[in-house]
Amino acid sequence: MEIEASDWLVLHFGMTGTVTFYEDRDNPPEYSVLRVDLKNSKESMAVISKRELGRIDLTGSPGSYLEDHDIGRDVLRCNKEVFVETLGKKRGSIKSALMDESTFSGVGNIYSDEILFQCGVHPNKKVNRMDPGALKELFDAMRSALKEAIDAGADPDRMPDHFLITHREPRGKCPKCKGRINKKKISGRSS
Repeated sequence: MEIEASDWLVLHFGMTGTVTFYEDRDNPPEYSVLRVDLKNSKESMAVISKRELGRIDLTGSPGSYLEDHDIGRDVLRCNKEVFVETLGKKRGSIKSALMDESTFSGVGNIYSDEILFQCGVHPNKKVNRMDPGALKELFDAMRSALKEAIDAGADPDRMPDHFLITHREPRGKCPKCKGRINKKKISGRSS
């Protein structure tokens, strides 16, 4: 299948997906689920998904795709006022509200934990019990944590040591108090 210049490749990586480029087309990387051969290049692009939790689509209109799939605006393209107003209307836990992709996209399970950790907010706290000031702090922590993740290429080994993400292994120690990190299920997700 040939992708036209007007087409957009939509990749949702799930928890373990990534993209890599390679030259030996007869020997794709392990766990490749899609190979894209690039015109005028010896390289191919592979979508790698060890756990196969992601999604691959093709669309002619990114805006229509987001609307058709009930995907909210990119949280990094949202301003503080809209974030606070939108979350202020939600019910349930703050962790679930952050991960609800129909409201805002771009915050998954691990980063919701990181954002809440940086703010000192329990993931089970009811979002409708948070005042606008706390939601503003959450917005700032979210922007900071996601920027750090982007700068680190989402590689936990390159994240700052004061981040929870670098200590999530079994028997990990809290970077703030050095106590043992406990995992719990909140809204069906490890937290």
